[in-house]
Amino acid sequence: MKSVLVVEDDAEAARSLKRILVSSGYSVRVAGTSSEAERSLEEHFPDAILLDVILPGEHGTAFLKRLKKSKRFSQVPVIAVTSVSKLVGVEKDLKGIDATVGFIEKPFTAGDILSELKKRLE
Repeated sequence: MKSVLVVEDDAEAARSLKRILVSSGYSVRVAGTSSEAERSLEEHFPDAILLDVILPGEHGTAFLKRLKKSKRFSQVPVIAVTSVSKLVGVEKDLKGIDATVGFIEKPFTAGDILSELKKRLE
């Protein structure tokens, strides 16, 4: 069973992502902040990460930079999940950190999430 770490501070969006992923056979862990995500990573190595770009306390780009500098987690696929209004300029910033980062705009559908994950995990 593939596992996904969902890093999302909006409780409703996190529940929606978890419901989509669990119903499709993924194991899911949810973190509301980058520090919670880092604690989760100490306990469990995910197959992929869904990352909200705007997080409380620390922007998702800072978390992504640390993740991609890490020898242990640098190859974990990351998919940024963000709203259209916040996406302007963010995609370029994240692609500058790691060209393989995927993007899904909010509001998302189950198909958006599952299609992007399938691309990244094959």
